[in-house]
Amino acid sequence: MRAFEIITEDAKTKSMVMRSLNKLPDDAPIFQDVYKQIIGEPLGNRLGNYINTRGDQDAISAAKWLVAAIPTLGNAQEVKEFIGKFADPSYDPINTKALAPKGGMTAPADIGSLVLDPFAKKLFDKIFQEFAGKNDAGPGEAALAILSPKITYSSPGDISINNVKVEVKASKGSGKAGRIWDMPLNQKPMTAILQSLGIANFSVLDGEQPFPDPKLGKKFIKEACICWFGGSVPEIEKAFGKAGFKNIWQAHVFDTYKAHGKWTGMLALGVTTYQYIISGQEFAASMKKANQGTICRPAAKQSRELAPQVFIA
Repeated sequence: MRAFEIITEDAKTKSMVMRSLNKLPDDAPIFQDVYKQIIGEPLGNRLGNYINTRGDQDAISAAKWLVAAIPTLGNAQEVKEFIGKFADPSYDPINTKALAPKGGMTAPADIGSLVLDPFAKKLFDKIFQEFAGKNDAGPGEAALAILSPKITYSSPGDISINNVKVEVKASKGSGKAGRIWDMPLNQKPMTAILQSLGIANFSVLDGEQPFPDPKLGKKFIKEACICWFGGSVPEIEKAFGKAGFKNIWQAHVFDTYKAHGKWTGMLALGVTTYQYIISGQEFAASMKKANQGTICRPAAKQSRELAPQVFIA
């Protein structure tokens, strides 16, 4: 009898509360307060870590956006079940071992295979497709760092996966992701040689063809190596003007970029696929490019515009 009375009283309380809430205008502050208790509190730790690590407006925007987005992904029961799981600090819907395998990947894989929880997959897709920060917050970084306790945001362009620093290049639909360079380039010595021959720009693919003047060609590629890599690179200089030069050049660009960034691997995130690589050889041989890169282009506004550009669908 006591249990029946409790249920009855609970039902009466619920009915009374619902009648009272229905009388309030849609913009009544209480709705925001209740909503934060239901959705915001369980998300607090993960969102808090993301915001505190980034420490910028993009992170705050991501948190607000996420809290508003979750209820749109399913019915009340689905949302409740997901929030219940998500509130557990050990809950991880991302297969991080498959995301960043120690040996790298020789081809892209289906990004859907990384997120086994159907609700979490919908949330991942929504973050990736719709959230956009004003500064440097990549949607892929946000989606991963918020969903998985084993993935943390470390600095612009970087995340940590199982305590391993990873560079992220993400595409939101065009297939074009980031370029693999962020250091200054002094192109003047190269430019002077090209201008003496009436050449405006020189691409990486141009490097697979014989240089117009062989003697100047040796000087040009040596200056190119000094510009990009800080000194002579015999392997590149020997391959210049021959088939296969592209892969050797791109491998050195990647490895130099990696050493400068002090990360272990690069993660390319597309809308439907992803690929994780750890070496310049993998980048040159197995990762698709939206642009193969340029060795010398004086009109470029930023040095990174010359670098190869990642393509991930």
